[in-house]
Amino acid sequence: MKLKGRILVFDKTDKNRNIISSDSKIDIPEFVPLLWNFDYTKPLGVCHITRDGKFLMAEAKTYAELFTAAGVPYSMFEHGRIGAGGYYGDIKSHCENNRIIIDECRLKAVGLTLAPAFFECNLKIMEYDTPDLDKESVRKIIHIAMENNDKCQTCEFKNQCFFAYACLSDNHKYYLKGDADSEEVNYLDYEISLINDILEQAVHHGADPGGSYNINESNLISAIDEWLFTRNLTNKFEVVELDDDSMWCKIKIVRKEKKNEYEAYDAYFYGGNRSYRVVQDFRYAWLEHIHKNPHHWQHWILNCDEENEGEIILDMPYNYIIEMICDWWAFSWNKGNLHEIFNWYYEHEDYMKLSRKTQENVWYILGAIKAKLIEMEGKNNE
Repeated sequence: MKLKGRILVFDKTDKNRNIISSDSKIDIPEFVPLLWNFDYTKPLGVCHITRDGKFLMAEAKTYAELFTAAGVPYSMFEHGRIGAGGYYGDIKSHCENNRIIIDECRLKAVGLTLAPAFFECNLKIMEYDTPDLDKESVRKIIHIAMENNDKCQTCEFKNQCFFAYACLSDNHKYYLKGDADSEEVNYLDYEISLINDILEQAVHHGADPGGSYNINESNLISAIDEWLFTRNLTNKFEVVELDDDSMWCKIKIVRKEKKNEYEAYDAYFYGGNRSYRVVQDFRYAWLEHIHKNPHHWQHWILNCDEENEGEIILDMPYNYIIEMICDWWAFSWNKGNLHEIFNWYYEHEDYMKLSRKTQENVWYILGAIKAKLIEMEGKNNE
C-alpha cells in the first residue's frame, strides 16, 4: 500500500508550542521508517522524504500484514487518510515568546497518529495492496465465524463449502458477473451482497443459536473492516450490528448512506415502541429507500408539478420487476411456504399502482413460478 502527504508545516506553531522555521537546519535522510504512533516496536513500512515549499512531504510504502502485526485496525483511516508527523532527534533549540524554536534537528522517523501536531498533516492512501490480500481477508471472515462451531470443525465439507469456495477461488468473479451484458449491473453491489451472504451463512452454518460471532465478535468485525479496507470501500461502506434477536447473524455490510435506514427500521420494528419520532424516522427512511431503489413499484410513480398532468405511473424495466418479485418471495422462503407470495399479491394487487405493462409482467412471472412449483411438487410425489 502506498501513502502520500504532509508531515510538517514550516513556520507554524504546533500543539506543543514548537516551531520549525523554513530557515531551520534539518538533516533529512532519503528514507526513514514509518511507525505507528511513533513506536519503534510497531514498524509499518518506509518513507521517502522531500521538501515542497512550506511543507515536508512523505511517500510511504507499507503492507496490510504490517498493520496486522502491529495490531493497528484499518478503521483508523478516515476517508482514506490518517494523521501523520515527524519524529526528530539531535535537536538544538531556543525559547522565544513562550515558544520553542527548533534551530537544528534530524528527522528520524515518520509516525501515523490519530493526534497529529498539525491538522494539515496526514497521509492519504494512493494505492492499495494486491487482490491476494482481499482473498486472505475474506478467508479470515469465514475462519473466524466458523472456528468455534463444533459441527463445522467435524463437517466433511470443512473449508470446501460453497461460500468458502466462492470466496477463495477466482470462480466467484463469474458468480458476481451475472447478466454481464446489462449496463445496469452494479458489480460492487453484487460483491457486497455476496460477502453478506458469506458472512451470514458462515455464522449460520453448523452454529449454535446466536452464531459463533458472539464468541469472537470483535475479531469478526475487524476481519470485515480489513476486507473493506483492502477493497478501498471504507468511504462507501461500513459494518453495522442489527438489533434483532431473531437473526442468526446480526452483522451486515451496508452503504454508509443507508445506515440511517437500518437504524430507523430497527427502532420501528424491534425497538418496542412506536413513538411519533420513531414512526417519522421510519417514514423518512422508507421514503429515501424507495427513491434510491428502483425495484420498488413506488419508485416509478411520477407526481407532476402541473395540476393538469396529475400522477403518471411509469413502466418498470423487466429486471427491476424480477428484483421486486424476489423481494416479495423472500418472505415466503423465510416462512417456509413458497406459495404464500400468490395470496399476498392477490390481497395487495388492487392497492399497488402498476402500469398495465408492469402488471402483465408480474402476472406472467408469478404464473411461471407457480407452474414450476406445482411441477416440482408433482415430481416429488411420484
